[in-house]
Amino acid sequence: MPDKRVMPLTFATFYTCGVKRFTNLKQRICINMLLKDGYLEENGEDLLSDSVCSNYAKGKKALNGELQVELLGLSREDIITRLHKIGIQNYTAMSDSLQILVENSSLSVNEKRELLEYRRLENEPEFIAAVFLKCIRGDNYRPLTSSDIDMLENYRYRSVITESKGREPAVFKSAEQKDASDRKTGAEADGNLDWMRDYVPASMANESVAFIRSKVKIHNVMVELPLDYCALVYALKPVLTENTLQTFTFEKFLEVMDIDVTHNRLQRGSLEYWQFEGDLDDILQLLARIDFSDVSDFAFQMTGQFTLKENEELQRYLRNVSNYKVVILPSLLYDKESAQIKLMLIAHRCRNKAAQQRLADDDDTHVYNIQRKLNRP
Repeated sequence: MPDKRVMPLTFATFYTCGVKRFTNLKQRICINMLLKDGYLEENGEDLLSDSVCSNYAKGKKALNGELQVELLGLSREDIITRLHKIGIQNYTAMSDSLQILVENSSLSVNEKRELLEYRRLENEPEFIAAVFLKCIRGDNYRPLTSSDIDMLENYRYRSVITESKGREPAVFKSAEQKDASDRKTGAEADGNLDWMRDYVPASMANESVAFIRSKVKIHNVMVELPLDYCALVYALKPVLTENTLQTFTFEKFLEVMDIDVTHNRLQRGSLEYWQFEGDLDDILQLLARIDFSDVSDFAFQMTGQFTLKENEELQRYLRNVSNYKVVILPSLLYDKESAQIKLMLIAHRCRNKAAQQRLADDDDTHVYNIQRKLNRP
């Protein structure tokens, strides 16, 4: 009798175990963004219907051959871009969940080892992208039963697996815990580095063997209006209430983002909320990897120790990743106590408006005039 805990690694198990609980997008929107890289309001004839998305999500049908060929032609960078678009909120938690799925899937030992190597190196987006490409192949596809779906959706899969292996469930580390873990040397993890003497100069014998990488904390959500209207206003609290060096008005924000103030609804396009924390250079490098090509408007607040030149550099990056005519509403809050830059960024994706901006004849960048905030009683 087959072990009920062993799941196939297919799009259905990838979505149910690794995506569904980590994004706020509705199922059809999310699956179309992952599989077709499209929004529901655009190119509707090419997008997957509700019934097709449901069948794929529940494992009732395997992905059709034409779609598989199209997806397998994507690079890992393409897939990481799509993950950014669906607003994954916690890459560490998502990777933990997918790791357990991979470890206990019906893949071969070699296939599991190859995928888990990405996680061992702590490259979470690369790991997720590799698992996605493998699940698209569907080499070990089988239809999922209702009990399979129930186990995946209600975390029972994780608890059953971890208990059966006599280990504690995966712990989602805080940023501080993860930083401390990153600083551990290979000697602490392995205990024997004698073999490296044939490859490493003696002068480097005491160096840490942990990879040195910059850290940027990221938080990203899709804003759904009017449901998230209060949350959106609260996110703008520093812009509206703090003693900022530069700012924009709430009225201008509503106008630029195409928000109907009467019904608190977005009139066209979609809104994304991003938070970045880290060194500005690292944040800028990360921004360059995110697909903002259909963004027509940005609003941001940069908090920390920065120069006006760095503010200009940030705006230049935003234009480079979108278009030269993109509308930018900047706000600056200097905080000498902050060791790292905190960047709050709201992006208005509107493909038609962005296309019109690119067609504009004049060369002047459309940036609203910065206003100095007046002290209010």
